[in-house]
Amino acid sequence: RKRVVLVNDAERLRIATSQHRRRSCVDPRVVAAAALAKKQQQQEAKPRGDAADATLHVAERFRGVCEGLAGTISYVQVTPAAPAALCDVPADVPAPLREALRRLGFARVYAHQLETLLAVRRGKDVVVTTPTSSGKSLCFNLAVFDALMATRPESATAMYLFPLNSLAKDQQKKLDALNGALGNASLRVVSLTGDVPASERESVFCGAAVATAAPAETAATAPARPPDVFVTNPDLLHHQLAREWPSWLAFLARLRIVVLDEAHTYGGVFGAHLANLMRRLYNAVESAGGEPHALRFVAASATIANAAELLVRLTSHPQSGVVAISKSGAGALCRSVVFLNPAEDLLPCACRVAALWVQHGLQGIVFCNTLQAVDDLFAAFSRHYPRLQHLARCFYASLPAVQKADALGLLSAGAVKLLFATSALEAGVDLPRLDCCLLLGWPGARSRFAQRVGRAGRASSGLAMFLPDARSAVDRFIAAHPSAVFGCEEATCDPDYPSVLRGHLRCAAAERGVAVKALPRLFGAAAEATMRALVAEGACYIDDGDIFRCAARPHLSVSIRGGGPARSTVDVVLNDSVAERVSEEQAITRLYPGAVYGVTTERGARECFRVRELALYPCAGQSRAVLASTPCRNTRTFPVTYLDVAPLEVWSTQTLPVAGGTCGALLRAELGWAAVTTVVSGYKERDISSGKSLAQTRLFAEPLRSRHTAPYLQIKFTKPASTAVLARTGDVLTAFAAAESTDTRLKAAQWDKALRGCRLLAGLGDAHRRVALADSCALHTLAHQLVGLAPVHAAATAAAAGPQDVREACVVDRGGSVSLFLADSADGGSGVCEGIAARLAEAAAAAAWVCTHCAHCGGGLIGCSACVPTALHCTYNFLPLLAGVGAALVAPACSTV
Repeated sequence: RKRVVLVNDAERLRIATSQHRRRSCVDPRVVAAAALAKKQQQQEAKPRGDAADATLHVAERFRGVCEGLAGTISYVQVTPAAPAALCDVPADVPAPLREALRRLGFARVYAHQLETLLAVRRGKDVVVTTPTSSGKSLCFNLAVFDALMATRPESATAMYLFPLNSLAKDQQKKLDALNGALGNASLRVVSLTGDVPASERESVFCGAAVATAAPAETAATAPARPPDVFVTNPDLLHHQLAREWPSWLAFLARLRIVVLDEAHTYGGVFGAHLANLMRRLYNAVESAGGEPHALRFVAASATIANAAELLVRLTSHPQSGVVAISKSGAGALCRSVVFLNPAEDLLPCACRVAALWVQHGLQGIVFCNTLQAVDDLFAAFSRHYPRLQHLARCFYASLPAVQKADALGLLSAGAVKLLFATSALEAGVDLPRLDCCLLLGWPGARSRFAQRVGRAGRASSGLAMFLPDARSAVDRFIAAHPSAVFGCEEATCDPDYPSVLRGHLRCAAAERGVAVKALPRLFGAAAEATMRALVAEGACYIDDGDIFRCAARPHLSVSIRGGGPARSTVDVVLNDSVAERVSEEQAITRLYPGAVYGVTTERGARECFRVRELALYPCAGQSRAVLASTPCRNTRTFPVTYLDVAPLEVWSTQTLPVAGGTCGALLRAELGWAAVTTVVSGYKERDISSGKSLAQTRLFAEPLRSRHTAPYLQIKFTKPASTAVLARTGDVLTAFAAAESTDTRLKAAQWDKALRGCRLLAGLGDAHRRVALADSCALHTLAHQLVGLAPVHAAATAAAAGPQDVREACVVDRGGSVSLFLADSADGGSGVCEGIAARLAEAAAAAAWVCTHCAHCGGGLIGCSACVPTALHCTYNFLPLLAGVGAALVAPACSTV
């Protein structure tokens, strides 16, 4: 049950009239929320174990934090504590396993854990969608160990797939604890991730070095046999399927269960890759003499609405064989979710919240949406609260493993109270000591919101806070509709995604080959046509045995996290040592020569340094970016980029009518596949304190380029629509003359300057210049609006959609016709363009709503940065963003061609 605590006007009046008797003003919603939670904990809830007093104590400390934020809280939701539903472990569970559970404190199990066990025994695929901290790990661990121990001595095998290495390591600890408690009956558990050197992987897997052995065994005496349980990630499995190790083939021949944890991450392109990886796994099992039809899957996720449907897409299994378990038998601790008022500047507010946590003896994590935001927050916190700086640490994906472990160790020991993190800590690492979390801005999807909120309050009651960015249209939209963020969204993927299916078919052909007659059964209905195309191109061939094969080893050309080739990594070198390792794409846009880049030093401090050299594809050795040894504290740099989009294939087209136009006034949208080139031609510098540019744009003698293929969305107006756009633009120009705000004057200056001459309109005569500029501004504005709200309407196809996942390009031909391209920034696609195209009318309507209800500008024709998002990565900042000629022009009807 959930209780939403709001306050009416009469209550506000009562509080206001009694303020003279109080030293501080406490937000009445927080008082009501705390009182309700306390009452429910005392009367309704039965917290686990002896945690009742501690829970009440922590709730009191949360109240102090909220009192310190009085007047800034806009919404509170309290989820009360709930008792657990416990069941006895079945008597037919192997005796060593029952004893191991008892040793670990699981004399009884939760109802959903027992339900999972019984469903797997019936030969069903299972997906568990109970909330965070409800014991989903024991769901699949109990089912797997029961199945494997019941088949001894010729035991079956199981594979665990985790999307993150940090998650794999954390779950490995739970596996080791259960396995160690089995004593002499323990299984052989092997873990292979990217942290294991390639030269050692065969010896670890084959038994020369045993990752987890029985207590009486050592690596030297352990039997050389395939593991019973193999723990890995999709990226490593992609290459592992090509191995011919005897023990690997023996493992595949007996494979019976595959565990997919955090299943919600397998949406969009990543999900399409995993689905094809499972198709290749079926082929490998069949080639090894196993039974792919006997494979069973156990999936888990706390944040997905259509889990059973997604599992069917990922596994190609019939939905009738899937059991979805959503009712939790675990006791829930009280959790309060607090929305703060949108802030123009997030950093001071975030610093204040973090300091309040520390002052009240709490530990917490602040989630930032970008690494740059982590840098800025740490710098701001150090300035505002220098005495608390030593209690804070940064955490992000490219941080060296030693420093990650150090930060988490200090947090566990209580020496660190605050973590400023990216999505790297969104899932995977159990942090039971965290009391609070703060989300700086909308993370991109409801699933990610729920994951971050779930980080707080795992051992006691938790407090989660959301701080919307007032400059973000999507944040303000969510702040105005807070109830919309609770619950889970649907996730989907397309296993027959053209580039994805093509790449995995080549990999399967190179591994062991695929029988042509088995292609539709193993790889779906689209596989045969794709195979014929590959054979016609000469990339693959069909041998005399009617086996589809590939002579080359194409695995490096397929990236499991994206659709195209795997790219090289770049070492970030500081004082002759590798501080971080980033992708090639990140290096081109963040580590170009002259860029200011932030790293965590060996002392744990976050410092910024100037990039002295970027060496990509050297003749010998690893690509690297060398940083200067002296910190650069007061300057930030921004790349100057542009995009070139070359369409390769058109998938679909659709039209939307344009308001105020005659018959035939339409916005045309075209979705397809394109070759995309990102060019970094130079950079700009800005002073942090003043926000002013320090110098003119610095251009490179030779621009940096990064190429990939991805979906694109092209939008353009018909000629009748351009007439309507020009007329509406005239209304906006009239509004310019009447307005006096600084933002309006800036936009008026942008318009005048662009009309006089800009590179986009070069070569156009006066007759075409004004029409082309009006169309360019309208399409540019609409693109910002659609992409700005992508986290709301594109989440079904993108695991986490946002402005960082798409790029913009504007093209004007010699006749003055304007086309605007959006292209996914991830190689192979991120799902954003497809998500926008699927909901184009809905997205335009939402964008128009944001402009109409803007509290900053009143919803006029001009708009402001609050209602027309500026976060889109584009190089057309010389074009004014005008609310009146963007989504407001597009009618809500849509017809698909």
